[in-house]
Parts: sequence; structure tokens; C-alpha cells
Amino acid sequence: MKGSKLELWACEKYSDGEHLGINLAHGYLFGDHLNQFIEETKNALDLIHTHDERRFQRLKENVKHIMCCELSGFGEYLKGGIIKVDITKLDFKNNLIWSRYMIAACFIHEATHGHLFSKGIKYNKRTRIRCERICRSEENHFLAQFPECIENDWLLKFNENDWPSENHFTRTLKLMRAVYAGAKATSACKN
Repeated sequence: MKGSKLELWACEKYSDGEHLGINLAHGYLFGDHLNQFIEETKNALDLIHTHDERRFQRLKENVKHIMCCELSGFGEYLKGGIIKVDITKLDFKNNLIWSRYMIAACFIHEATHGHLFSKGIKYNKRTRIRCERICRSEENHFLAQFPECIENDWLLKFNENDWPSENHFTRTLKLMRAVYAGAKATSACKN
């Protein structure tokens, strides 16, 4: 959850300009994907700004950069005011309207993490489910303003299993350590 100096540097180095005071940066996008990231991020920010001033102010207070990059999930908030999002997980071609609402909801969710952090609520094993429940609730309060979200049942259900206690990096690191330990044990047996 903590943004590194490298990530802050990348947000500035790969900046595609600002929209409504928030820096947009790409991590690995080129051509059409880059244009789509810029266009859809601006659309999402405009949607929040136009329809929900309170949540937009929360976003502005807690988010300085939105960066598109490959993630194991869809979005992530990093201390330092960075939202990382993987828009390649959305299908703008076949589900344009739904995808636009989901990216806006993601920004609401991640900005809520920033808000909780700014209030001294740390994200850890003890608080994880409570924090995610609050963030999901904020997403749904935003989405509930739009009749098409209600009619199409696009409000997001909360499921504790959607947020494993370990993040992808931690699970990968543990797996790598186990494989390495196994390889050392195997090579020790051969000697």
C-alpha cells in the first residue's frame, strides 16, 4: 500500500498530462491502449466530478496520480496518492457503459483507501475486511445514483474472499521462497 520513490518517479516520467488536477500516467501502454486509458480515465473523472462532488473532493484530496499498469487485480491505492489501475481488464469494446462505471467506481474505491489512511486507519490483517467493506460501500453509493446501474444490477456485492489476506506479490514471494528452499533441499540430497 506504500508508494515507492520509483513509482512516484514513474508517474512523473510517464505523465500524459493532468485532468481536473490529477496526473495521468501510463506504465506500459502504447498506441490505442494509451489513448483509451487517457480517454476513459478522463471520462471516469468527469463522471465523478459531475455527479458526486463529495466523492470527487475526497478523490482530489487523496489522489495525485492515476497510473495504468499491469496488476493482479483491477485497482490499488498506494500511499503518496497513487492509484494504479489495469484498464486492460475491462472490455470497453463490448461493454462500454458498464466499463465506464466500473473504472469510476474503482477510483472511488481506491480514493476511499486514501481517505481512511489519511484518518490514521492502517490497512492490515485486522482492518482489511472492514476497510474493503467501507470502500465497496462507497462504490455502491456512487453507482446507485445512476438508474442504469440499478436496473442492470451493476452494484457490487461484498465478498470477503475477493480480498485475500495476502497480496499477489506476497503470495508470489512465498512461492518463490518455497521453490528455492525445495531446490536447495534437492541439491543437498544429491551431494
